[in-house]
Amino acid sequence: MKKWIVGLLSLMLLASLSGIGFAGDIYSSSADVVSQSTVSVSSGTSHGMVLKQVYQVECYDKYGNLKWSDEFENLVPEAGLTKYLDATLKTGLASPAWYVFLVTGPGSGTTYADADTLASHTGWTEDNTSYTGNRPALNVTAAITCTGSGSCSLTNSANKASFTIDSTCGSPCTIAGAGLASVNTGTSGTLLGAGDFSGGDRSVVTDDTLNVSITVTLAKT
Repeated sequence: MKKWIVGLLSLMLLASLSGIGFAGDIYSSSADVVSQSTVSVSSGTSHGMVLKQVYQVECYDKYGNLKWSDEFENLVPEAGLTKYLDATLKTGLASPAWYVFLVTGPGSGTTYADADTLASHTGWTEDNTSYTGNRPALNVTAAITCTGSGSCSLTNSANKASFTIDSTCGSPCTIAGAGLASVNTGTSGTLLGAGDFSGGDRSVVTDDTLNVSITVTLAKT
């Protein structure tokens, strides 16, 4: 019964991101941080859960050749954690929508904090000059998948968010990382996470394409 409760909570949290039931915000205190929570099931007994948001970014040139790729775990701030909990266990969200954004480099000058919000984040700057248009949507229509051993995941890998670098970039532009927001433009929404590339700053030029897939995993500990 105890394991069943933890598994149910894990699926509810993932459903909050996909739109199956709820949605939420989460934060952490560094760029590569895993958020952990402990669920007490009975007196003296508890089961833990670990949440990971892993980004994979691929850059292609105008001829379709892969130039570079990077994978990293992002910072999940308190606003994001609040959203996950509120949407899963309190108010719910019938049709959640999330959007991917880029972070301006250089990464040596970026810092991420638990108190970061979409409207206030003094340690980093969103890149909105290297491409035209709004933040692309995170399309997570795929089913939640579970391993059978206490780990479930949700991803947009079949429908990656895409950025086409245009002439406003200046060629090259420096990109430090990426993140997730609940609105496709402006700062009125929720920041679900942000972080830097694990391999350091990346350069992009006009007509490059950046494809971003994000995998959210909940697992028991």
